[in-house]
Amino acid sequence: MTYIVLDMEWSQPVTKERTMRRGKLSLPVEIIQIGAAAVKDGKVLPSVFDEYVKPVYYVKLRSEIRRLTGITPDVLKTADDFERVLMRFRQWIHSFGDETMMVIWGNEDVQLLKAQCMFFGCDCKWIPEWFNLQPIVTRMYNIDRQQITLQGAVELIGANDDELRYHSAANDAYYTALVLSRVDNIPDRLDWQRRVEYAHHNPIRSLKTVYNGGRRYKNRSEALRSGAVNSYSCPVCGRQYGLRGNTVKLSDNEFLSVRNCSGHIISVKLELCKAENGGYTVCRTAQLCDEQTLSLYDDERRKIPT
Repeated sequence: MTYIVLDMEWSQPVTKERTMRRGKLSLPVEIIQIGAAAVKDGKVLPSVFDEYVKPVYYVKLRSEIRRLTGITPDVLKTADDFERVLMRFRQWIHSFGDETMMVIWGNEDVQLLKAQCMFFGCDCKWIPEWFNLQPIVTRMYNIDRQQITLQGAVELIGANDDELRYHSAANDAYYTALVLSRVDNIPDRLDWQRRVEYAHHNPIRSLKTVYNGGRRYKNRSEALRSGAVNSYSCPVCGRQYGLRGNTVKLSDNEFLSVRNCSGHIISVKLELCKAENGGYTVCRTAQLCDEQTLSLYDDERRKIPT
């Protein structure tokens, strides 16, 4: 398997109202640079793709785009149009054979490439299966935030090059390829990521673990101090966590905790139920956190005196 690492730079309309539309199709951005690198067997291959694209609709570059990318209107004036560059990009990908998979950092590049292909009447069925490397790396290195930046990942593996600026499609593709070359067991890690994404997009079927030990506690305090109650496993990746110091009170018998677990957010809810013969039993539910639960947790955390 050869992994084609794609990165692009693009121009945008001056205002959202000036977005080009053609029937049901729209052009949210216009690609001005396509960069790509290739990784096989854990090694970055010497062959690279790097071409500018002459825009048709969003010719005026915003100042922040010029500042970030270093691309100027003069550079784009001599570039080929999208169709010609796209043809050469397809040929470059096909040079690696039939077993290819596209890799991007973030979720946008492939979707925007397909959108521009359709708007310009170009075939996009040739685009290989793709995946987002960012959450995989975030989980792999156990980063304690939702996503790690590309620069953060490059610095983490010690591969930063002061001569290669970020926000160049070719350079960012190369940097992403370097990070990818350090990822082992890509198929297994990709399978985990797909399970997480499936659960996020299918909340009714979200991965969930429920603990109902059946033990009876004398009172609420004893229940909340119990090691069995406070220790739990992430339902997605199996990491072990504890609840102490990370829980908010929703009511006398309901408690909520939220934890960022390397690219996915887990909510843990405790429910104390009165037992028939006195005392309490505990039910603990851990699952992927939705926006409503996260908002509730944040609101309750802000109420806690500092």
